Amino acid sequence: MQDPKRLFESAQNQIASGDLSAAEQLLRQAVELSDEPALYTAILASLLGLQGRHEESLEILKEALLEDPSNAHLLVATGMTMKEKREYARAEQCFRMALENAPDHAAGLQQLALILADRGDLDEAADLAVQAFGQLPYNPDLAITASDVLRLLGRDQEAFEIIEQTATYRPDDLVTVEAAVEAALDLEHPDRAWQLIGKVQSTHPRVLTYKAVVLDQLGRAEESEKFLEALQPHDRLPADLMLQVAGVCLRREEYDQSLHLIETLLALDDKDPGPWRLRGQLEMAMGNLAEAVEHFRCSYALRPTPDLASQLATALYSAGRYGEGVELCEPVVKEHPDAEQVWLNLVLLYAAQNRPDEALAALANTDPRAVLDVLEGATLETPAELALVPALQEFLVNWEEEEDEGPVEGEGPRKPAVARPSAKARKNKKKKKKK
Repeated sequence: MQDPKRLFESAQNQIASGDLSAAEQLLRQAVELSDEPALYTAILASLLGLQGRHEESLEILKEALLEDPSNAHLLVATGMTMKEKREYARAEQCFRMALENAPDHAAGLQQLALILADRGDLDEAADLAVQAFGQLPYNPDLAITASDVLRLLGRDQEAFEIIEQTATYRPDDLVTVEAAVEAALDLEHPDRAWQLIGKVQSTHPRVLTYKAVVLDQLGRAEESEKFLEALQPHDRLPADLMLQVAGVCLRREEYDQSLHLIETLLALDDKDPGPWRLRGQLEMAMGNLAEAVEHFRCSYALRPTPDLASQLATALYSAGRYGEGVELCEPVVKEHPDAEQVWLNLVLLYAAQNRPDEALAALANTDPRAVLDVLEGATLETPAELALVPALQEFLVNWEEEEDEGPVEGEGPRKPAVARPSAKARKNKKKKKKK
């Protein structure tokens, strides 16, 4: 008699090789032979659902649930099939039922997080995705989901730490390595990005593109150029790689080439927020602030997330359109109170409007060092902005003294300092309104 576990392992290998028919037969045998077939039934049903055989999948699951109605594996598989059918409300109900019975079910946590993220409930989605990652920290799918949701929330440092951990452990998984490299570059850690991508021995266009991008940010322009030459013509690359090359051109101040690639991307798909975002960055670099605002608005309209709100707010602040910036940011932080970068925008916008009390109140939700960096590098105009600098300096002195002293005896540990926003975000803030 064959071992169901061995059949399951063989089925996984067949799925990896693309032979779904063979995998299905192996899973059916595992279900028949196992004394506890729920897990194998769930995987079989999920496989059928992914092939579009939804009714067949649901029939198998319905029969299994009659015998074991609270089984989390079966409920998650039912939810995944419902999700494939785009019946998202029923899918969410199944995932929540599964988690009531098994709160640590990694797939249930991840799948519910994905549904919530798609509809904009990012805070709960992030909590669930991080919980899922905590169950299996070296699983690429769980790491990518957690990292992606955290980045949408503007929690870039946490997102990077999660994906870097998994990519370091799984250097063979190119998708995970790419995600980690992108997160490192967003935080302007090209050295850490190179530690990840530099070890990959492959001539695949994706690897060549990311090596070119990272080397460019490391200042190794000649080496970067060799990879870029191997990728010609750039306007025939897949869309996500073309966007990366357009970013390299922007950093090199090759604005015409960057614009050509961005316009090519928008002609292919003007519903993708990525090219609109890069077009906004291009206009910012060229000093065209009104145009930058409009392009960032297009990006934000397509994906209204805190990270894109922050970029739009930066453009509005740089253009001196402080009221519009406040109108944008206030509802964002109300819905996403942990969106630290948006709080930073609000501090600066309130100060620019000469609203010192509100600026100081908002300061409690962000890193005062980042605000001070921006103000010290900008042209101070309003009394609130002028007053904020010495207030911040005094605050930081007291804060550092408290950190040095440590917790008072009998008290719990002090609240840790908030993670500092990325260097790129801080430098962008210094582009104050054009005189």
